[in-house]
Amino acid sequence: MKTVFSGDMLFHVWAQNTQSEGRRSDGRVYFDGPTLYSYGRHFALGHIMPDGATLLNADSYSVSTSKHQRQTARAARGRTYSVPALTDLVHGFQFRTDPTAARDSIVRHITQHALAMPDESAVYLLTIAKRPRAWPSIKAAAERAKAKATKAARACDIACRKADVERMTALTYRAFSDLVAARLESKKWGHFPTGRDWPKHEYRNARPSENAAALALELHRLNVAAKAHCGKRAQTVLAARLKAVRGQARELAKWESYGE
Repeated sequence: MKTVFSGDMLFHVWAQNTQSEGRRSDGRVYFDGPTLYSYGRHFALGHIMPDGATLLNADSYSVSTSKHQRQTARAARGRTYSVPALTDLVHGFQFRTDPTAARDSIVRHITQHALAMPDESAVYLLTIAKRPRAWPSIKAAAERAKAKATKAARACDIACRKADVERMTALTYRAFSDLVAARLESKKWGHFPTGRDWPKHEYRNARPSENAAALALELHRLNVAAKAHCGKRAQTVLAARLKAVRGQARELAKWESYGE
């Protein structure tokens, strides 16, 4: 039995599901039973089910693996279903040998990846797991959990922004002046514009005017947060400090241009 194939032939031999193993001549793609792999068992490209349907991996990994995924989809026969984290599902309990016996693994996998799971793929897999009507409730639960997590993250973000506003407005005039001076003198390394046609950007330390502009952007964001979540006093203090730093940034930029 021939087990080494060249080019796209390996994908077509796997799709026929008539032999137990095979690999491409360069060793980058191979199949072990019904499962096709890219570069190793860490990424399953596709899996042929006992009824002839093909599960395709919806994840992305690399440019070359994406090419293998397109070749897999072209070679697949019959019905195809896109499944996120297919590698984890295929390597689940008894899935490769008997998907029906792996019902709990299927349901758990769909529950974990419900938000990324296409409806038709979920219904197909849940039918194999003997729970064809469970998809609406699983999907609704996942959406509720996401909404709850989003709300909690937003509340945490608001609390952090309010704390930053309070810390900045609590600084005395002298302390804020020292903060500005320290920021202007910092040697922040980054990718900055040159002001020329070529090269347009270069890696270097930030100029004082660029440090001042970065601080002004931070103050602007804090001012926006203060308007949404804090009192009038915080807005007044931040607006005044923002105006001063912006003016300093413009003045520094002017003198730096003269120096050049």
